[in-house]
Amino acid sequence: MANILDTIIEGLLCPDNNRIKEATVQLYEAFKQPDVLWNLCEVLTSTRAVEVRQMTAVLLDKRLSDAGVWNGLSFDQQMGVKKYLLEALVAEKVRAVKSAIGRVVGTVSRYHNEKKDQWISDVLKYTFERCVILDPNESEPDSYTFSAIAESATTHLADEMPTVCKMFETIMVNADAQNTLASRTVANMFNGMGYLIPFLGEYPAGAELMVKLMPLILKTVQLNALHGDGAEFTLVFTIFDALAEYVPRAFHDTDAVAKLLLDASTCEQIEKTIRLQCMSFISEFMRVSKTEILRQNMLLPIVSVLFELICKQPADSDDDELDGNSYAEGASHALDEIAMIVSGDQLLPLLFQLMEPAIQSTNNLIRRAAYNCMGTISEGCMEIICKQYLEVMLNVIKTGTQDPDLSVRGAAFFALGQFSENFQPDINKYSPEILSMLLEYLRQLIGDMKRGTVPITKHVDQLFYALEKCCESMDEMIDHHLPGVMDCIFKALNSPHTLTLRSYCLSALASVSGSGKLILPYFPQIVAVMQNYLVKDCDEEIGRLRIIAINTWSVYVRIVGDEVMAPYCNESMGYCLLMLSKGPDDPEVRFAIYNLLGALSNVYRENMAGYLPKIMDRILLSVVSPCGILAGGKDCGDKKDVDGDDFDDMVENDYVTEMEEAMFALKEFSETTGAAFAPYLQAVFENVYKVIEHPLPSVRKACVESLSKFLAAFHRLGNETAFTEYSKILVRKFYEMIIKDDNRTVVVNILDDLIDLIRDFEAAAIQSQEVVKLLFKATRRLLTQSTRCQNFEGRQDNLDAAEGSRLDEMLIGYAAGLFVELGYATEPAQYAVYFDKGICILSKMLRMAIDNNCAARRTLIYETIADSIKHLNMQVVDYFDSLFNVLFNGTNDAEAKCRQHCYYGLGELLFYGDSKSPGAWPEVVKCIANAMTKETEPAVRDRICSALSRLLTTNPTDFQFEEILSALLDLLPLREEFSDYDAILQAFQYAYTEPRGRQLNFVHRILELTLQILFRKNLPDSAAECTAIELFQKIAEENRQIVTSICAASPEYHDFVMSL
Repeated sequence: MANILDTIIEGLLCPDNNRIKEATVQLYEAFKQPDVLWNLCEVLTSTRAVEVRQMTAVLLDKRLSDAGVWNGLSFDQQMGVKKYLLEALVAEKVRAVKSAIGRVVGTVSRYHNEKKDQWISDVLKYTFERCVILDPNESEPDSYTFSAIAESATTHLADEMPTVCKMFETIMVNADAQNTLASRTVANMFNGMGYLIPFLGEYPAGAELMVKLMPLILKTVQLNALHGDGAEFTLVFTIFDALAEYVPRAFHDTDAVAKLLLDASTCEQIEKTIRLQCMSFISEFMRVSKTEILRQNMLLPIVSVLFELICKQPADSDDDELDGNSYAEGASHALDEIAMIVSGDQLLPLLFQLMEPAIQSTNNLIRRAAYNCMGTISEGCMEIICKQYLEVMLNVIKTGTQDPDLSVRGAAFFALGQFSENFQPDINKYSPEILSMLLEYLRQLIGDMKRGTVPITKHVDQLFYALEKCCESMDEMIDHHLPGVMDCIFKALNSPHTLTLRSYCLSALASVSGSGKLILPYFPQIVAVMQNYLVKDCDEEIGRLRIIAINTWSVYVRIVGDEVMAPYCNESMGYCLLMLSKGPDDPEVRFAIYNLLGALSNVYRENMAGYLPKIMDRILLSVVSPCGILAGGKDCGDKKDVDGDDFDDMVENDYVTEMEEAMFALKEFSETTGAAFAPYLQAVFENVYKVIEHPLPSVRKACVESLSKFLAAFHRLGNETAFTEYSKILVRKFYEMIIKDDNRTVVVNILDDLIDLIRDFEAAAIQSQEVVKLLFKATRRLLTQSTRCQNFEGRQDNLDAAEGSRLDEMLIGYAAGLFVELGYATEPAQYAVYFDKGICILSKMLRMAIDNNCAARRTLIYETIADSIKHLNMQVVDYFDSLFNVLFNGTNDAEAKCRQHCYYGLGELLFYGDSKSPGAWPEVVKCIANAMTKETEPAVRDRICSALSRLLTTNPTDFQFEEILSALLDLLPLREEFSDYDAILQAFQYAYTEPRGRQLNFVHRILELTLQILFRKNLPDSAAECTAIELFQKIAEENRQIVTSICAASPEYHDFVMSL
């Protein structure tokens, strides 16, 4: 076997491609042999050539990366492999080989969960000793081993944080003294520490060390930026993301951090990837240091630099402007994020200082940048723009649409589209004027194109973007303008015009579908247009339009109604069946057809039974096709005239998109076709489940979403056996994916669907206590950020810092939501067992959120605690004192949302607190009395109403009844938190049964408020409405003179009262 391996490795290292292919085939055969690992280990520890040992390490890592291979070894065999690796690590002197061995060590360390594993202890001891060697040439390979272990086996190093932090400090101080901060050793250490910083919550001294070392960290980042190696800089910059998330106070020297980021972003001598990374981090820096940045008046310099970068987008780069890899796009993204973080009244005046002169500039690029900025910041500055500047800014943008430079016009159209999308409903009064202007420009464009005097450039794309967003925002307000819109679209769809213009118009047809019945007079013309493109055979150019037309037709099938659609259903279904059986073998076409079939199922419903047999085989084949699983491959289409790399990209995109749309169509069938889909549901579930571990996250997301709907369909169809069986399988799988999936977006989708399942089916969705235990364990792992996708070593989504932070917060938020929702699937005594562990984590998170001044995190924790109390029911007595202190202190929080949840939580605590509640009454009443004199936030005042209601319904004898009831009535009606009317109506019912509550003044106000609540339809659900009606009728029957006086004072109530 050793000789065979030598031959294989020699072949892999050979420059001859045929020899490499032959050796690769031989390698896969060799991997099937049981003694291959030992032979590789022997080669690794031998004196063979450097390149042979290095290749051997790479092959070992590839083999051992498969967890199944490792788990298939006996304990003695595993220990043998580890022994070989440690020996090789210690003995190897060549840097390249030693680094490769370090990677294998990191891979193997992933499989060892024992806290006192002697092998890993020996590896770490050796690595720590080697990393602090002063000579970077000596320490570099071992620093790579440290980084590999930190990535693969974070928990092992987390237990060694004091030693790790001391080692990191020593290396940083020595490197600074020797001027080697830009060495690869330091880069590897930074990368490794990036994985470990999330664990500094367990070691506060380590967090303080990071703050202390921040000047050296900044110096290292700066040196690596100037050094010009993008890959090495990425390793170093990892630590910034980690510090921003877990030790934000490390960025206390805001001036130094801002200077570093802005200088690196603007320095043209620095490599592009480095500049873009620094640019991307600006918004994250703003998030963690907003208060200090604003205090030091640093916001203007930051946005000035970003605006300057947007201005420098080359004039000829229209086609690539939004590719996500340009300086202008990077700066625009950062500015967009800043607008979300900083309030508009602080940001917009500063931007006006930049945009006003830019609009008057003679430089096209600067004018274009000004309009692009207006669109970019529109969502974040929505409130202040709508309140003060909307008309003024619209007039400026209208001027831009007439600019002689096409790229400037395009930017103005982009801004109009953003305004139409983000400024609902305030934009509506201007929409008719905007639409008229866009239509006039479109007519002019059509005329110019007929004469051949204007090219199709990006400004046309942005024109149609603005047109579509404007039409979508207007809905039925488009009434008087619809003839003009449809006339322009139909004219542009005439065949003499370019394919590009016709494709825009086909998409625009979908955007006007929201006008509802107003579109119906044009429906025959729309049908005629569709018939031009919904054909079986056509040339390649029309084929592109065909796909857009099918998707546009799908929109109309869904919205025009069964009666209007009925004459065209059979023809549309026939076309779908024809294209599936005899149409082109093109995944893009099948994608569109599946979309149309899903739409048609909304019309056919159970009548789909006659067509499903002709559809299901093909659609299931798309789900499980190897083309969707392995991009490329012999059976995935015709490679003729397509380069290999381009073909692989095309296959991955097209076949995967087909697979996803097939799942979405099946999901829609399960929701719309009822019993017609029952014979296929089990096979569909099982086939979709087969691909839930697909390597692409978009496919896994589609699987998760579809499988959840299939489960609901089993329940809806009354197949409880299948529902029970598959819910066990699916919920367990969801747990596994929460822990092990490497993509944050996938896990967010899983949590969202799990919450929906529990909300809809409660205990039925969770079939055993074991599953309950697993899900609570998942919430704890998520809250402690110890799942794979939450740790740097596991995640594979490669998002920028701002988007990554948003997803990290979503994961924590969904975990907290799941923690609460599980209360619906458990009894209070059982919930208390898990709450006991959860509250420890939440309390720790709250302390950190207070220390880091993180209002969003504090809000989430207070909300989670408050919402959990009802699930504890009387079990809350065991936690009463500690929860009371947390919530009571939270009523003084500077953040209104925190106070809001704390008042609500206090009310719930008193309601369920049984014998514990009376002792807390005086403090709560005093707290609320103080709050009523100074609290102005509507949502907080609403939640004070909820707390007062709970005080009334759990009222000890003679304890300030009249004062509490009067205070409650004074604060009503609610302004935002209408769900609290449940508690308030319950309090009204209780108060009316009390003699003190029957005082004439109280009765009048209770009756009037109940009537007002009913009249305004502010009640949360039908059950609350029934309660309110019954209460009103009861009080009104006994107090008719009060009803008469209320109606006399407010005549609009008269007819409504009669209806009650």
